[in-house]
Amino acid sequence: MKDLSHLLKEWHHELKESKSTARPPLLLTAAVYFSADFFLDAVPRSYPASSPKKYLDWINPMCYDYKGAWSNTTGPNAALWNPFSNVNSIYGLKSWIKAGIHPAKLVMGLALYGRSWELQNPKNHGFGATDIGPGPGAGMLFYHQVELLLNQKGQL
Repeated sequence: MKDLSHLLKEWHHELKESKSTARPPLLLTAAVYFSADFFLDAVPRSYPASSPKKYLDWINPMCYDYKGAWSNTTGPNAALWNPFSNVNSIYGLKSWIKAGIHPAKLVMGLALYGRSWELQNPKNHGFGATDIGPGPGAGMLFYHQVELLLNQKGQL
């Protein structure tokens, strides 16, 4: 993170140089973690938000992959809001705005897929259920696969 500011500044400078050509101008964007101020791993860190604010044209928070087979418990893959946790898209987007990023620069990344788990106890299938590994589709299902599974179970 400490060198991110320098990297963005260098890339921005190079893009400014390219404007002297007859080609259309290029945009500098970045796909970033859903939150500007914390990460889900044990290493405390945050983005140096002043650099993305200054040097990026768009910032794309990845508002997905909050839960999956790696997390050992079930939960929403891309929760818009979760009153019990900061791991949700509303919190993440607000953290970028609080860090000084103008909302017009934020492009929310969406998940167009679902997550699946093999459950330790199939009778316990709610949020927070313990899993023992990835479920159907190696833990990831596209929309048409979710629809197919629901149709097979008579739920659609």
